[in-house]
Amino acid sequence: MKYLLIGLFIFSSTLVKSGNSDSTMAQHWLIPDYMKVQFAGNIGFLSLGPGYWYAGKRMELDIMYGYVPKSVGGILHSLTIKNTGMPFKSIQLGEQTKLDPLTLGIPVSYTFGKQFFFVPPKDQYPSRYYDYSSALRIGFFAGGKITQEFGPHYLIREAGLYYELGTYDLLIHNYIFNKDNLRFGDLFSLGIGMQIKF
Repeated sequence: MKYLLIGLFIFSSTLVKSGNSDSTMAQHWLIPDYMKVQFAGNIGFLSLGPGYWYAGKRMELDIMYGYVPKSVGGILHSLTIKNTGMPFKSIQLGEQTKLDPLTLGIPVSYTFGKQFFFVPPKDQYPSRYYDYSSALRIGFFAGGKITQEFGPHYLIREAGLYYELGTYDLLIHNYIFNKDNLRFGDLFSLGIGMQIKF
């Protein structure tokens, strides 16, 4: 199953890069447009990976490896494909600084490990004991981003800071069916990250 997911991620990025005409120089589709590193936000204690712009740089596709250390509930490893959109035009704060006041996205994460399953093993659990996958999570988030451009003569051509306030399917399910033990605020997690274009 994990090889199928990795293959789907790579295939998705192939489709995205084949239609990207934003670059002024020829670039192989496999070469990412930027790199991201993120703290928290439901995709790992710390996560990082490459990303690709498409739709005139109004959409981003990220492929991120997430890690949770033992000290905070791990050791866990995950792989996330995250699609982020900027629905509104960027606000220019300066000649080389812009603000995207609203970003919206959907991350799909798969957590690896023997204790997780995509489909519940029939020989271990009664029928319908689990009505969800313990390995696969689908999330939703809203956030914002500020970006500073440095230009082609610098090692880092562009850097951005962003935040994401999000939740995921299992938390929503648990809140609906277990409101006595979960507050509405428990549904959400804050992630902060940096996006760098070299």
